[in-house]
Amino acid sequence: MAPKQSALRARLLDILASTPPGLAFEDVVARLTDEGSVSSQRGIRDLLNEMADEGEILRVRQPRRAPGAPPYRYFHPAFAPPARSELDQALERSIEGAVASVSTRDALEQQALRPDESIRQSHGMSVLMRIAHGMLADDVHAVALVEHATEVSALEPVQLVIDVAEWVARDINTLADETIEHLNAGRAAEVEHFAAELDARLSWARRYFHGFWRLDRGVLGSQAIFDIPRSAMDCHHNGKRAALDVHLARERLKLRVLGSRVAELVKLDTDAHSIAAGTDASVADIRMERQAAFAPAALVSVMSAAAALVQRADGATKEYQDFDIF
Repeated sequence: MAPKQSALRARLLDILASTPPGLAFEDVVARLTDEGSVSSQRGIRDLLNEMADEGEILRVRQPRRAPGAPPYRYFHPAFAPPARSELDQALERSIEGAVASVSTRDALEQQALRPDESIRQSHGMSVLMRIAHGMLADDVHAVALVEHATEVSALEPVQLVIDVAEWVARDINTLADETIEHLNAGRAAEVEHFAAELDARLSWARRYFHGFWRLDRGVLGSQAIFDIPRSAMDCHHNGKRAALDVHLARERLKLRVLGSRVAELVKLDTDAHSIAAGTDASVADIRMERQAAFAPAALVSVMSAAAALVQRADGATKEYQDFDIF
């Protein structure tokens, strides 16, 4: 191989290595022309094709956009483009510039919907997504409880709720102070973000501690058990902060909490059962409607609960055991 051609080969490899998206023949010639390295365009094309045939570079045919020779794009081997499908190649031969694309049946049905139907379907899917996310969160919580069952079983429930309430009060008050600090410094974007987060936490705290545990705020002259500001504006304009009366909270929780443990560990003897027979099952039928007229509704049957009659080894003791299936 002539030294000049060897140097040109090396230069072509360098040019393609510096251009991951690849270059058309005209672009390669332009680069070499700028460097003063072009002898003839035919010689450059022949050399590119020779290098492609020998596997030094990659040559990929592009969709034809004008009459003439088929356009090619040249790539360094380190930046190989995705392989084109046989369908793409067949379409290119029959329809100039055509490119194949793959769509699922659901996507095609979605495109055929009227705008109002599409909006209703997207709202319905968002509800299902929230339900699914809630189930996943429940699974995560269940796994955490199983992993820490020994520690959880030793906790006293009234004190646990009080500890959580005290932590929530500190968290709310810290966030309120940070929000006002940003406000005083004139940081508008931070104020908007922190105030929205504070309102969300205040709303959750009121639902959980006021609505569920009845650790009520003070009304009509009664002393507050857990005073929680109504909003971020309440924290700023009225200087309100979350405040928990631990003594009153403990007295109220004693009326609402049964038992002295959050969970009780019960160790079952699995060898005690000699017979276990299923006796009942509840089945929920879920009908999934489809928007497309030609697609029938899908009926899904889901077992939601069941029960079993257990005969113990002594032959005398019988008991029902219920369990849920999700």
